[in-house]
Amino acid sequence: LDFEQSLGIILGTNIGTTTTALLATTVSNKSGRQVALGHLLFNVVGVILFLPLIKPTVTFFTQTNVTLAQQVTLSHLFFNLYAALIFIIGFNLFHKAVLFLTQSRTPQK
Repeated sequence: LDFEQSLGIILGTNIGTTTTALLATTVSNKSGRQVALGHLLFNVVGVILFLPLIKPTVTFFTQTNVTLAQQVTLSHLFFNLYAALIFIIGFNLFHKAVLFLTQSRTPQK
């Protein structure tokens, strides 16, 4: 694998890790569903917002004098810090979205 392929795997596994929390929601309460949905949204939206930065990230890290393993580690750290910063800035919107998407909906009579 080269670094660009590794970066794709990193982004995919960030989304993939949400499946265990989503599976747990089958037997959880509303708070558990909110946490699982928040985890999913954080990772999916974080990856989507990171997509335009893939080429610059690959260019930057391949020009450094570090091993492939270090490039993978540092880019994973960079992605997580980037996503966390985005969600800290937009926390209120994120919180409202999770609450809206997990609210109980009763069918109209």
